[in-house]
Amino acid sequence: MWDELQNTVSTSKTWSILKALMNPGSTKIMTTQNINYLTSQHKDPTILLATMNLLYIHSACQLRYPEYHGSPKAELNEEFTLAELRIALRIHRGSKSSGPESVSTDLLRNMSDADQHHLLHAINLT
Repeated sequence: MWDELQNTVSTSKTWSILKALMNPGSTKIMTTQNINYLTSQHKDPTILLATMNLLYIHSACQLRYPEYHGSPKAELNEEFTLAELRIALRIHRGSKSSGPESVSTDLLRNMSDADQHHLLHAINLT
């Protein structure tokens, strides 16, 4: 992700992404103050992005669960199928999906077949 943001520190899209990464639960004023502080401390965009990575991205990417040491369960490592994805999309209740993106469930349910395949591929990568 950082490679895509290189040389785009001044764009609003970059700042929107950085604000969301810094603290999704914080107020707009608090986030703006944090960003203003960091930008005043780091004039070089490369150093600024490296600092943001260390402060916000690196800690968010840490494993939250201990490694599994029980007996292997091959069925848990199988990839999800398109049928399973479609069932999950059909039975999901609520107006929005979980997560900071707040994607509407109507959008998810009405995806084209190509988009469903793309989503399934992304899910199976994780």
